[in-house]
Amino acid sequence: IHWNDEDVIPDVFKIEDENNDVVWHYNHVTQTMISYKGATGSSVDLVVPKEVTYEGQTYPVLALEQDTFSGMTRHFNTVTFEGGNLTELPAYILNNSKIGEVILPDGIKSIGSNAFANSTLSSVNLPEGLTLLGISAFQGTKLTEITLPSTLKDIGGSAFKNGTGLTTVVFPENITSIQGEAFSGCNLTGEII
Repeated sequence: IHWNDEDVIPDVFKIEDENNDVVWHYNHVTQTMISYKGATGSSVDLVVPKEVTYEGQTYPVLALEQDTFSGMTRHFNTVTFEGGNLTELPAYILNNSKIGEVILPDGIKSIGSNAFANSTLSSVNLPEGLTLLGISAFQGTKLTEITLPSTLKDIGGSAFKNGTGLTTVVFPENITSIQGEAFSGCNLTGEII
């Protein structure tokens, strides 16, 4: 990934990843990835870096803006979040997107509402340390099984709703709240606690 200084908005760096034909913007004041633009084309892998470097200075990625990748038209086989200081995936981050697998880092504490809703997501690791799944976080995805981490406390309403391929869920003992319709429309045949 390298920087392109053309059309630089104050406090925002333009990042081009030529390998994946991806352009995104990073706000170095808030240390947030704020937007994404990708071309249509063949399936590739996408890595969301834990830090970026500009003019010899390294900046951590502490947050991602809501909708950063929502509705992208390009198919990504795998989306890997490198992590670092990232603790939250915001609402709608990969909503309505064409993705196969998502790899989440340790340190993620919450996944926002509709984060992966209505995407083609078929595989995700939910790391230990995760405590909250937002409303409709995985609604309508292609997941077939999911293991919920032992640290998970709250599952938002409709979190996995209409995941018709979801047949197996491994529940931890420490869950304190499962909101309404969290698994409505799923074809669960195996529930393990």
